[in-house]
Amino acid sequence: MLTFFGVLASLIIVMSWENFLSACQSVTREATLLGSLYRNTALFPEEHRERIRADLREYVGTVISEEFDLLKTPGQYSIHASRILN
Repeated sequence: MLTFFGVLASLIIVMSWENFLSACQSVTREATLLGSLYRNTALFPEEHRERIRADLREYVGTVISEEFDLLKTPGQYSIHASRILN
């Protein structure tokens, strides 16, 4: 019986670790894309560049302050963050 619980605990640990790595990869990918978008705005006229950069900064702030906590519950996300991007 102890062997069963040991194997079960091991599987739970592995699955949790894989979920953690997946989340890290998603955050890294999004941060990289946002950084690229921010840098690419240098090619835009100043009025558009500043508006886009302000939106990107607001989005990042919203994700950090609101969405990180919401994502602890599957299927939850920040409506405010989504609106900023649209």
